[in-house]
Amino acid sequence: MDLYIEAYGAFHFSSRSELVSDRDPQEAKTSFARDEHGNYHLERVPFAKESAVEVYSIERKTYLRSGRDQEFRIVMHQVEFDRWLAKAVHEVLALYAASSLDLSAPSGVQDGLNCWVRGPTSLCVDPQTGLPLQGTVFHSMEQGWTARVKFAITPGSARPVVILPPGHDRPKVAP
Repeated sequence: MDLYIEAYGAFHFSSRSELVSDRDPQEAKTSFARDEHGNYHLERVPFAKESAVEVYSIERKTYLRSGRDQEFRIVMHQVEFDRWLAKAVHEVLALYAASSLDLSAPSGVQDGLNCWVRGPTSLCVDPQTGLPLQGTVFHSMEQGWTARVKFAITPGSARPVVILPPGHDRPKVAP
């Protein structure tokens, strides 16, 4: 996560993971946005065993909503929140490391990114920073499960990041 903060300052990260099998498929989603001041908004919907969580960290105040709670609570910042952020990116990149995607030479260029493609697995990297910015990976797992993970990271220079406290709407742009 620190590499993305150093390279871009502000950015959006999103991932969608599916576990597919003959049994009950499961889905998990993560959305993270960080502005240039270090404020962030994290939404994490893990696989079925855990409850969803939403965290805002704005000007040293941390707002938390977990599970099916309707309201946010102001809480002390927890180290666990930072672990969730790092874990979200690490999980995606670990699957690429376990995949058989050959990264010796790019397959081509897409939207200015160097991309590698092998079957349904793809990875696109920012040629200026060398950091992965988007991709999809399929990974066969034990007991007949297949993991499909799609992720995207958008630098703040391409899509401005504005983090507001919960309950505050973004400013409207006049037509």
